[in-house]
Amino acid sequence: MRFLSTIFCKMIPLAVASTLLFVSTVKAGNLGAPTGPNITPGDRSMQVRMALAPGDNSMEEDTYAYALMYQHAFTDSVRGRIVTAFKDTNSFEYNFSRLEMLVNLRDKTQGLWSTALRFDLRQRRGSKAEEFAVVWANEWKLPEQYRLRAALKGASDFNGAPTGQLKLSSNMGLSKKMAGYRLGLEMFNSYGRLSNLDNSGQMKHQVGPGISGKIGEFKYHARYLAGVGRAAPKHDFMVRFMYAFK
Repeated sequence: MRFLSTIFCKMIPLAVASTLLFVSTVKAGNLGAPTGPNITPGDRSMQVRMALAPGDNSMEEDTYAYALMYQHAFTDSVRGRIVTAFKDTNSFEYNFSRLEMLVNLRDKTQGLWSTALRFDLRQRRGSKAEEFAVVWANEWKLPEQYRLRAALKGASDFNGAPTGQLKLSSNMGLSKKMAGYRLGLEMFNSYGRLSNLDNSGQMKHQVGPGISGKIGEFKYHARYLAGVGRAAPKHDFMVRFMYAFK
């Protein structure tokens, strides 16, 4: 673990620094973050997220994505969240709304591992099908201030075609707590429809460094993702800010 810590501390700051220098040229798309299972008691907070993903060539438009979120902890083990997302390619428009309910099954006070199930209901713009999803979120507290998060999501469309076909995706984040901030590596994987997993063209994989911390009353999280494979965008940048009501 000490060897891992040494490599991590030397390489990640360089990667994050290069990411921040790259902001002026990137555009966004991925608004997600590694899914955590734990709930802050009494949580009443808002988030603003912005993602930028540049066109992969001169013929493609840059894509911007935005999200507004409010989350509310009903108990120490149940939290609701409302998400409204927008996108801007050639024009600014509504994209989707999502209702989330996170149910913690084992919290961080019960040991090194915590876990939760999250139930999502998504309403998309226009005539696009709605989506129901279940997310299994996990977190491990590791030695030397490391934290590992991993989540698996199964989703299915309804009220539109094609419906009833299970779609799989996952995300993961390995981070280390530093003096006043947290550095990490994040990965997002979209495998497409379970009935067509042998089709590599539907799979999207992204990986890159992230940094999070606190500025005054606001928490922040910034990250850069590089696409792996043909289906994923080459570059993706996201920043989010969160404010908790007292």
